[in-house]
Amino acid sequence: MRARSSRARPELMDRSDPRGFGALGQAFLRWQEVKGFTEATVTTRKRGLEVHVAWCLTQQITRPWEVTRGVLEEYQRWMYSHQTDDDKSWSFRYQCSLLVTVRAFYGWLSKQGH
Repeated sequence: MRARSSRARPELMDRSDPRGFGALGQAFLRWQEVKGFTEATVTTRKRGLEVHVAWCLTQQITRPWEVTRGVLEEYQRWMYSHQTDDDKSWSFRYQCSLLVTVRAFYGWLSKQGH
């Protein structure tokens, strides 16, 4: 089981921008609930979006449409080399769950016309 950090995370999903990560991420999570995804899946996807958005903000990427294939490849390289607070790498399974979330989010955005 993966150790979780006890540090409080700042609010990454700022919803004040209707075309920003926060508002669109929240709409994506609501859509998943409406479509009948389990609470556990929605919670996992929320955490995956938080990780992705936090990384995007470190790259000065503030809106989803600023994310390109090259940005996603860089995100994947970052996940591979990321170290947790106790100097352990993320498991491939966890990295895969983060990528599945990212793929689902951008796929949903595309289908919604964003």
